[in-house]
Amino acid sequence: MGKMKEVFMETRLTSVDDFDYQYMQWLQEQNQNLVNDLKTTRYMFVYGTLMRNYYNSIHLKKSKYIGKATTMQPYLMTAYSYCSIPFVIKHLPQSLIQGELFEINSEETLNRIDMLEGHPHGYRREVISVKVNDEIYKAWIYFYPTYSIKHMNIISSGDYNKYTEKFKNNK
Repeated sequence: MGKMKEVFMETRLTSVDDFDYQYMQWLQEQNQNLVNDLKTTRYMFVYGTLMRNYYNSIHLKKSKYIGKATTMQPYLMTAYSYCSIPFVIKHLPQSLIQGELFEINSEETLNRIDMLEGHPHGYRREVISVKVNDEIYKAWIYFYPTYSIKHMNIISSGDYNKYTEKFKNNK
């Protein structure tokens, strides 16, 4: 059974008799929510190599930097032991993730970052709440869809800048 059907059965199924009808209705609601997110979300929360002073920040050069940001919910930040590229995993909450918030100024920028992140087959872009100073924003984040953290370093601080400091100090 697919993940969508599992979520539906856990959250919305009220009668087995009209499962197909209820499921189709629920899928339409999910699609409408995604369409609404696409229309209204113009912010992106970045936590790794898309942050300023890292090599992929060039993809956000035309976007407006809002400030340092923190997720409102805890997630797990990891990096494979053979590289320092970070991954945030949604379903294994550990710490609040530290990053930066940008206002995305064009569909072209979003599409370019989607391509870089391999969305939707690599990282998956979703909307979350983040905090900048005392203000809450709805923003896109790229989650890594893995259920295994074997061969990964856990970044318990949730802060990629702190994690990469140890590599800079070892040079």
